[in-house]
Amino acid sequence: MAGIDGTSYCEYISDGQVRKMVTTISGLDHLEGEAIKVQIDGILPTDEDGALVDNEFTVSSGSITLPKRAAVVHAGLGYEGTLQMLKQNDGSNIGSGQTKMRRVYNAIVRVYRTLGIKVGIDEDHLDSMIDGVPALPLKTEDIEKFPDTVWDEEIEMLFKMEDPLPCLILAIILESDVEEK
Repeated sequence: MAGIDGTSYCEYISDGQVRKMVTTISGLDHLEGEAIKVQIDGILPTDEDGALVDNEFTVSSGSITLPKRAAVVHAGLGYEGTLQMLKQNDGSNIGSGQTKMRRVYNAIVRVYRTLGIKVGIDEDHLDSMIDGVPALPLKTEDIEKFPDTVWDEEIEMLFKMEDPLPCLILAIILESDVEEK
């Protein structure tokens, strides 16, 4: 860059990158007055101590102010991704399990480059599959969760993404019991 004296700077790692860190994001005039969600440097916004902060920013005068400096910011209208599975159809030792009471006692979700996902039998019983504050690196693994469950003939599993985090589900393996009556 012209006009910058870099003689007092130390060396960067070979092929390293320099990014400008900012706290104000402008150019959001098209979202004026809207509540938006952000992802900063690959994760949800945190304060200087690393604690999560409210991830809803209202655009005012075409800009928002972040709680701390960030280099890469993704901002936009929030949405929830929901996957509602169909009624379980497990068999039983004495025939079809279609009309029998059942409970799902374990959910194993194979994910690829994922940071956040919740699982449960309904909206009131959702539980995070990735414990703690979502942080890099992205998870590529089988995540096992024992959801709150009940015995029911109509049991369905719900998977939900509420934050702007990456989530790619490759497989869902549910383990359940079927009443033999």
